[in-house]
Amino acid sequence: MRIAHFCGPDTGGQTFKCAEMLRLYSSCDAHAFRTKNDYLDFPREFQYPEVPISIREFLGKLDIAHIHNNLTYASCWKPNKDAIKIFHYHGRQKDNSKIYNRETAFQVVSTINLLGYNVPDEEDRWFPTPINVAKFDELRKRYHVDDDILRIAHSPTRRDYKGTDALVLAVNELKREGYPVELVLIEKTSYLECLAMKARCDIAFDQLHLQYGNSGLEGMALRQPVLVGLPDDTHKRIIEIVGYAPYVRTSRETVKQELIRLLVDREHFLKYARLGRQYVENYHDYPVVAKKAVGIYERFMG
Repeated sequence: MRIAHFCGPDTGGQTFKCAEMLRLYSSCDAHAFRTKNDYLDFPREFQYPEVPISIREFLGKLDIAHIHNNLTYASCWKPNKDAIKIFHYHGRQKDNSKIYNRETAFQVVSTINLLGYNVPDEEDRWFPTPINVAKFDELRKRYHVDDDILRIAHSPTRRDYKGTDALVLAVNELKREGYPVELVLIEKTSYLECLAMKARCDIAFDQLHLQYGNSGLEGMALRQPVLVGLPDDTHKRIIEIVGYAPYVRTSRETVKQELIRLLVDREHFLKYARLGRQYVENYHDYPVVAKKAVGIYERFMG
């Protein structure tokens, strides 16, 4: 199969990861295409208007146009009009009509909480975010700081959206009370710099709504307990599919208490470091997602 992953500015680097994963762990010929870049500077293959002749030929013979977040992102690349269109939904939008069209695309989602939201509530519609687990082992080995300070990584794209203020308040209170903690707040930096900073840390704080995103998955891959807030129905659905919660569930009111427990209870800390790592290995590692992706493509192709 010839598969192209299309995105706009980028979607957490997922287009590149998906294409790389398929080239490494399947027989698919896959490439990634984005319309523009931003300061995060995610890894890339092709960025508009860069279209080598060999890639024009590839796009002309495309079997699957896998489009992330907005169906219009593929149009500038002029892919084969007969290619099957798959729409990959990464989040909830205020106006779904601009990005979503049941008549022109099959649909998959990147996170469990989106199952049932514009797609049927079927586990095989879940196309997990690919994580190259081995690379995160290399990052941890290179950058992790092993001392008596508990470092908490947090990389908010929007502080108001992620609950950053609750985390900052909790960490400041813990420091005043004498706990050996440090908040590593990662903002306005490139993706590669962000990963190096995260790898120094011991715990990851993702967000206080919906469920874990890319940041939480990266923390799990780095063997860090991940704090995240999520609704009851999403929490139950994750346990139904996965069999356990791979995160420390928290809220604005409980962030401080959860951090204290991770500080003082070593077994609790190691439990969630292990469960998170086990989860990304079982559901998000490149070879695992590649196998599931090929199954999804084959089913949609009939």
